[in-house]
Amino acid sequence: MSASNAQPENAIPASTNPQRVRTVERWVVGGLIITCEETLAWVNRLRAARGDAPLEATRDDYCSLLLEIDERVKELHGYGCMSWGHPTDGGDVICSHVMVITRYDRARVPFVNGKATLTRAQTKSGPIERMAAKKLKEDERVESIGFQAFPSDMPPDC
Repeated sequence: MSASNAQPENAIPASTNPQRVRTVERWVVGGLIITCEETLAWVNRLRAARGDAPLEATRDDYCSLLLEIDERVKELHGYGCMSWGHPTDGGDVICSHVMVITRYDRARVPFVNGKATLTRAQTKSGPIERMAAKKLKEDERVESIGFQAFPSDMPPDC
């Protein structure tokens, strides 16, 4: 080996040195995902208990569905709910899910390729989500299909 290429025996090659990751402050929003069909059945059980007419899976009723579930989630001490996905462009069928928000925490998140992302730990559900899923299943007869989380610039009360 020539003197110009010599490295100490215990040197770590440059490609394996950990890179410092830039972080930014964001809100980590997470929650249980519920299908639109499950959400519609839930809101209609609540409406039937009050003697109100049922809602349908139409664009006209979708806003009412979100508002009623948001109110119920807050009654259950959650942060609220939000649409998860997108409604169809031209039809009456709503093809999005609903997120029951269980987490809205301020945190430092990685900033990669110009975009805020989450660490693996920030994307995992925890004891609050397990308790919320159990309460939804047992008390509200609602099944979630999983947990999702994302970074947000918006504080919880926007």
